[in-house]
Amino acid sequence: YTSIDAQSIITASQLNSTNSNGGYVETSGQTLLMLASINAGRGGMWLIDPDDILIDSTLATSITNTLNASTNVTIATSSCSGVSCNRSVVSSGKGNIYVNSAISVSSGTGNLTFTPDATTGATYLSANITTRGSQTYNGDVVVNGSITLTSGNGAINVTGNVSSGYY
Repeated sequence: YTSIDAQSIITASQLNSTNSNGGYVETSGQTLLMLASINAGRGGMWLIDPDDILIDSTLATSITNTLNASTNVTIATSSCSGVSCNRSVVSSGKGNIYVNSAISVSSGTGNLTFTPDATTGATYLSANITTRGSQTYNGDVVVNGSITLTSGNGAINVTGNVSSGYY
């Protein structure tokens, strides 16, 4: 279990003082409770990799703020096995990503990547996503309802199948 409260600030930066590029932040855990502010810096990356992840309004706001700072965000999952499935964010523990709240970037060019477990996972979209950088959906995508994906300055790439339905 990983829990970071709202008072926490995680900042990653290059060690070279003449380079203002960002660093790398990796957040791992079977269950994540993310209320913190994450700043990996311009061109940096924030990687989230639990078993399943549910993007609610709190996490969507954190992702939006990170992308607004021109930091890339990669959300990757892995399926759980054995007793670890009992502690997953969503009970299925199949390595799914559930986007239930809108991600709406107004500035910054951070790229957003979703990579669910390659064997059993999918990305389930139930909310709009707007970025200025590219959006990449590795693996299958399941769309729930009428949603809009918008990328102001980048491409939207889907490497798997797209279907409609609900989890």
